[in-house]
Order: sequence, then structure tokens, then C-alpha cells
Amino acid sequence: MKLKALLTLLAGFTLIIGIDQEKAEAPSLLIKQVIQTVQANHLQPRGIDDALSVDLFRYYLSHLDPNKLFFTKEAISQLQQYELTIDDELQNASLIFFDRSVELWRKGIADAENYCRMALEAEIGVFAEDYFETNAAKSAYAKDANGLQERWAMVVKKHVLDELLVEEKNNSGLAFELRKEVAIERVGRMFSKRFEKLKNQGKEALLEDYVNAFLKIQDVQSEYLSPEEKAKWDSEFNRSFVGIGVQLKNVAGYPAISELIIGGPAWKSGQLEQGDILLTIADGSSAPVDVSGMSAEDVVGILKGEKGAAITVTIRKGDNTVKDISLKRDEIELDLAMSFLLQDEALKRKVGYIRLPRFYAGEEGCAAHLLAELERLKAREVGGIVLDLRDNQGGAAREAIKIMGYFLKEGVAMQAQYRDGRHSIFEDTDGIAQYDGQLIVLVNTNSSSASELLSGTMQDYGRAVVVGSQATYGKGTIQRFFNLEEENGNGASGLGEVKLTIGKFFTAAGRTTQYKGVTPDIILPDDFQFVQSGERVYEYSLVTEGLELSKVNQDVCLIPDLTEIQARSNRRVKNNSRFQLAVAKAQAKMDAETHSLINLNYEKYKARKEREQILADQYQAIFKAIEAFTATPILETTDLEDPASKAKMDFWKTKIQQDPYIQECYWIMNDILG
Repeated sequence: MKLKALLTLLAGFTLIIGIDQEKAEAPSLLIKQVIQTVQANHLQPRGIDDALSVDLFRYYLSHLDPNKLFFTKEAISQLQQYELTIDDELQNASLIFFDRSVELWRKGIADAENYCRMALEAEIGVFAEDYFETNAAKSAYAKDANGLQERWAMVVKKHVLDELLVEEKNNSGLAFELRKEVAIERVGRMFSKRFEKLKNQGKEALLEDYVNAFLKIQDVQSEYLSPEEKAKWDSEFNRSFVGIGVQLKNVAGYPAISELIIGGPAWKSGQLEQGDILLTIADGSSAPVDVSGMSAEDVVGILKGEKGAAITVTIRKGDNTVKDISLKRDEIELDLAMSFLLQDEALKRKVGYIRLPRFYAGEEGCAAHLLAELERLKAREVGGIVLDLRDNQGGAAREAIKIMGYFLKEGVAMQAQYRDGRHSIFEDTDGIAQYDGQLIVLVNTNSSSASELLSGTMQDYGRAVVVGSQATYGKGTIQRFFNLEEENGNGASGLGEVKLTIGKFFTAAGRTTQYKGVTPDIILPDDFQFVQSGERVYEYSLVTEGLELSKVNQDVCLIPDLTEIQARSNRRVKNNSRFQLAVAKAQAKMDAETHSLINLNYEKYKARKEREQILADQYQAIFKAIEAFTATPILETTDLEDPASKAKMDFWKTKIQQDPYIQECYWIMNDILG
């Protein structure tokens, strides 16, 4: 009996040792499997050599400390010895550089926390003429500890000034020194949370950043996703998740509601509204978590959870009242394809409008939904259709191919080329054009991937007039997920997946949309008119050549000569006060990027913020109700079954009737139709 017990005990020890050993080996195993998967599958895998070592060294450190608030030049110089040896470490699945960088980063965080505390405890001269560079890319690392301490003094001062402005707005009756005390106390709490989060960041999460740095210098679209991150990606791809249904943005260190998702628990409660500030979140019966100082992304993560689970949010309203609101999480369905009838009272011409937010998949994907909208618009005998792909970041290629086919009788929809030289041609073969009328495709700088392929292919065929920003995003590569366990077959589990670029997409005629994007036939001003945007911004984005161009033709519906149509649009845009404001806004964005060194004298800082607010208020006029321009939902609210669907239609009806870009498409369509 004793022998049996001893054997059982030894077996338990062996199991524990095995688990500990597996845990210890997991980082090296992850590195090894990622490298193997990249080398075997990536479109253009980089060699594991000194050039990669130098790039990984620089990229990883710049993303570990993007604002240059933890590392000094002295710390970087200590790491410099590894700059040319990281490639050797990778080949041996070694993590010497990574371990040392984490050690110095953690020391930098401890030092920074101390500098932050010292700055908060010292007298903050809010009226002193200090300067702060808001664009970290223009700043060098602080020379030494003294330099870093000075930088933190300015970081703290800037946040105190921001909080002072909030206090001046909300508590103007309070004496200035008391407002300053409140501001300093609030900044202290905010940074306390930030440092707590940084200090609690485990080595596994930091290793994910290191692995992603290796993948990002292959190309910007490749990335590593832990099992948890992959689940988040899947929910976005399928247009649903469980939460309370709010979108957030950070306002003066607090998460604020920027939008309520219609139909979600927050919207149904009737107690939350745009602009509300989130103070704490209590999950079920657990103690409330103070969310000040947290990023909007982190707060959204807390708000998500199991369907039906209780959650209580404490908010501050615009009148400074504080309320506790109890909700139950529910499945949130994001917007799907929807259509409207556009009309101008002077013209009376009917033009169809379809908004497609994503090329989503699922039991019934976006192609089926869009086809239903096309049929409804055809039944209303519209003169033409505007397909809005703004902010559509792509999705399922198979759905995009189906949709292209709706506007063609037959022919090539897109092409693809892979690492091994394989060349695929995806065609529409049904011999039917489900819609044979005039078509405008509306895009912007955030139209990406499948959106670019669709608009580019319609351009190739002369099947649609593409209208929008200077250029679309510039993503014309193909990605696929590789499960690390399945790829390497060694029994490892829970290592996650890598999304790798494995090929290149091309439009029907063989044009690449990668890097350069699609240039619209008619260009309208927007925020990115004078600054770089899209894939072109990133250092390691792939630049690919197109195929030998082939001629593609269609006889479904030919667009007229665009010369006069473009000239008419240009004249309208030039004389449209909304587009003039859009140009001014784009200029202001460029100026802000150029003049990023700011004065931290309170009065001058306040004046700067007031000027920015005046301009922001003026830019609101870009989107306001347009006289005599109407959008009528094809599905009337009386046909909709639930209040949320009716509210969603009303919401988008209002948005469309305020949108000068959609109105200009209406006028362009009028010119096309003569």
C-alpha cells in the first residue's frame, strides 16, 4: 500500500515537472514554430540574417516604448550589443536579447513611475514657458536619467493642463488653486492605473509583442494572435459580439461614449447617451473597477463578456451628475447591408444607395444581403445606384467575387498569384448581370482590400465611376491563418495562430491595389488630402508590381465620357462650402502634424485648445442636414419588426441626408444619366 502511494506521489511530481518544463519551453517553442511557419508559407519570407536582426532590433524597441518614456540612450546602448546577434538567437530559439530588453524596460517603468510621482509632488508651474514635442517620432531618447526625469515633468504638466481645462469647464466657480489640486490628483490616479497595468504585464504578453515585431518586419499585414485575440478577430469578421453595445473614445483621460450601437443593451436602456463619461465598471457582484486612464480598447474588453451576464456602469453625465446603470450583456449585431432611395426635390430623379460596411461572411453573407437590396431598388425603378464602400476594410474574398458578378454578365472578377507561382483567375460565369444600370462606387482612404478590388475591377471594365479620396488604403495582399499546433504537429497546444501574407490579389485587368491603392475617377477632398495614409504610411508594407495588363470588356452598361462629368463635379466641389471646410480641415490636420511642438504655458495652451475647438465646431458643418436632399429607406419602418431596426433605419436616414459626399454622388449620377 505504501509502495503504491509512493508511486502515485512520484507520478504526481513527474506530472508537475512535465508541466513546468513545458511552460518554460513554451516561449522558445513559440519562436521556433513562428519562424518555421513564416519560412514555409510567407509570400516573401526574409532571410534570418544581420539585416533582419538590425530591423527587428529597431522596430521592436520603438514599439516597446513608442513615446520614448522608459528607455534612455544609455539603456539603448546597453542593448546595442545584440543588434547583430538577434538572427543567431532566432535560429537557436534563444531569447537573450528579449529577456534583457524586458529587464531594462521594467527598470525604465519603475524609474518613470518615480519621476512621475516626483513631478506630481513638486510645484507645477502651469504659467511657465515650457515646450513639449507631441510627436515622439521627432524626439530622440532622453540622454540619461536626468533627461528622462525632465521629459516626465513635461508629460505630467501637459496632462495637468488638460485636466485644468476640464475643471474650468465643469467647476468654474472653484478657485484656480483648488481646481489645480483636483487636476493634479486626477492625473495622479490616471498614471497610477497606467503604471499598475504596465507593471502587471506578463512576460507572455510581451513575448507576443516580440513575435509580432518579427512578423511586422516581414510585412505589416502579418501578425500573431493568441487564442483570445483570434476569438476577437472572428467576432468582428462575422459582425457580432457580446457586450453592452457602445463605442468609446478617450476624452481627457476618461473613456467617453462616442456612439451607441442601436439595438444593444445600452441603447435599449434609454439611460446612456453620446458623451457620457465612464467612471467605473462592476462585473456582476464584483467590486467596481475604476476605468479612468484606461484606453478605450481596454475598457471595451471589460464591457464584453457572456451573454446575459450582469454589469453595472457608473457614468458622469454632461451636467456632472453621476449615475449607476445596471445592464445585461447581449449579442450585438453590427450593421449589415442596407439600401435607401435618394432624391432631390428640384430634380425628382430617383437614385438608389446601398451601404456595405464590410464583406462579411456567415450563414448568409453580405452577397446575399446586397442582392436582396439590389432587387428592392430595381423594383423602385431607380435611374442608377451608388454603392458606398467607405470605411469598408474588406473581408471575405468569395463574397466580393459574387458581388462583382452582380454587375457583369460574365468575365474575370479578380486574379491572384502565390509564392509558388500559382496563378488563379476568379470569374463570374453565370451569364447574368443582376443589375445592369449605371453604377457609382464611393470609396475613401479607409476602403481596403476587397473594397479596392471591387472598385478597381469596376474601373477596369468601365462598369462604374469610382468617386472618393485621393486613393484607397492600398492593401492588395492575401492573408491566411496558420494554426501553430497543426502546422508543426508536435503536440503543442494553445500557442495561437499567425496570419501570414501568402499571395497577391489583382483586379480583373491585372492591376495591383497593393501600396498605391485605387485612384478614383472623380476625387473629393477629405481629411487625408495633404498627408500620407493607408498602407503607404508603414515602413514594411510590401510594394508589388501588377501583372501584364489584359483588356477586359463588358456590354452591360457603358459609362459616358467622363471629361465633362469630372469638370462639372470639380465646379460643384469648388463652390460647395462644405467641401471648402473639408479642405480647411485637411490643411489643419497637416499643420498639426507639422507643428507638433506645443507651448505648455497655461494661457497659451488654453488659447490653442480653444482655437482647435472653434475649428472643430466649424467642421461640424460639413455634415448637417442638406436642404431638399432626402433619403428614404427601401424597407419602410412599418415593414420592420422591432424598434431597434426602425431606429437604425432612422439613424442612417439622417446620416445620409447630412452627407455631402453622397449628395455629390447623386449629382454625378444625374450628370451620367443626362
